Amino acid sequence: MAHANSFKKKFVHKVETGLTANDDYTQFRLRFKLEDKEYTKTFNIKASFSLRDRKRLARREADEYRDSIHESLLNPFNAETKVDKIAEMYFAKKCTPSSWTRDRQNMYKNYIQPVIGKKAVSKVIEHHILTIVDNMRKGGRTKQNEKGNSHRNIVKCLKQVLKPILTYAMVNGAIDRLPPVDMPKKETASKKFVEKPIDKLKLLHHTIMELYKDEPFYRALFLFALFGRRWNEIRTLEWQHIDFQANTYVVVAEHNKIGIDQYYDIPLVIRDALLEIKDMSSHALVFPSPTTGKELSSPRWQLEKIKKATGIEELTMHYFRHILVSALGSAGVSAQILSASLGHQHSGTVTSYYQTVDHLSHSQSANEGVLKLTNEDN
Repeated sequence: MAHANSFKKKFVHKVETGLTANDDYTQFRLRFKLEDKEYTKTFNIKASFSLRDRKRLARREADEYRDSIHESLLNPFNAETKVDKIAEMYFAKKCTPSSWTRDRQNMYKNYIQPVIGKKAVSKVIEHHILTIVDNMRKGGRTKQNEKGNSHRNIVKCLKQVLKPILTYAMVNGAIDRLPPVDMPKKETASKKFVEKPIDKLKLLHHTIMELYKDEPFYRALFLFALFGRRWNEIRTLEWQHIDFQANTYVVVAEHNKIGIDQYYDIPLVIRDALLEIKDMSSHALVFPSPTTGKELSSPRWQLEKIKKATGIEELTMHYFRHILVSALGSAGVSAQILSASLGHQHSGTVTSYYQTVDHLSHSQSANEGVLKLTNEDN
C-alpha cells in the first residue's frame, strides 16, 4: 500500500485531465475510464526535449493510447487479443447451443486453453500446436482416454475446434495468416479389433439383463448402448422423443453427428424397461442424474460393475458399438443396415458402395439381428 501511495505522489503535476507528470516532466502517467473500465499507462519522454515539447509529446502519446483502447472496444479483433477471447466470441457467434458445441467447448477448455488460452492470438506458433498434440497423446481427461487420446480425438480437436477459432480470428482481422494446423499422422491404427464379438455381445446382454433385472433405469441405459446408441444420444434422450404407440424413438438433430432427426425402432427389451421407468419418472430426461436431476456425466461406476462381471476390461460406452458392428458383421448383416443402425448418414462409413440409408427400417433389421444373437436358447 505504501508503494502504491508513493507511486501516485510521484506524478504530481497535471498536464491535462487524466494525464500527470513527475517533477522533471520526463515520466507521465495516463489514467482514464472507458465503458466503466479503468485504464492506466506510464511512459517516458527524453529530457533532451524542451518542457513544451515533452508536454506536447505526452499529450500525443496519451491520445494515441486512448484511441487504441477505443478502437479495440469497437473492434475486439487485433493482434493482442487473447485466444480465450477469440474462442469465447467464436462459440457465441458461430455455434448454436447444442451438445455438439458443448463437446467442442470442453475440448477447448481441456486441451487448447492450458497451452495458448492466455496468449495473444498473433503469438501462436506451430510449436504451441505441436505441444497441444503431444499433451493429448500423453493423456486425457476421462477414464476412457486417461492414457492418451485417440488419433481421431486429436484430429477432431484440431480440425473442429482450434482451426475454426484461428480462422475466425483471421477473417476478422486479428491475424494475417494461420499458423500451421497440420493434422497429425496416425501412430497406430485407431480401429479396435474385437475378438469373438458374438460371444461378447451375448455375454453383455446376459449380464445387463441379470445385473439390472430390478433396476430398469440402468437396464434400459446399457441396452441402448448395446443396440448401438452413442453415449451423448442416450444421456440427452427425453420422454417426448419416444413414441410408444409407433414403437419408435428419435435422436434429434441437436444431439447427433449429422444434424437431422433420426428415427429408430425400439427393441422389446428396451421398451419393457422404459415403461417401468416411465411409471416412476417425473423428469423430462429419460436418464437424469440420480443426484442432480440433470444430464448424466458418465455411468462409470455402473460400467465398472459390468466390466468386472464380464471380464471385458476394455469396455467403454463407445466400445459397445464396436462389439455390435463386429458381431452383426460376423453374422452377415449388410453394411447398409449396420450404418443405419449406428446413425451414419452414409453407409460409406462402413463401405463406400451404398449412397444413403434409412435409419428406421434398417434399425428394425439390426435389432432383430441382435435379438437373434442374444437369444439364450442359441
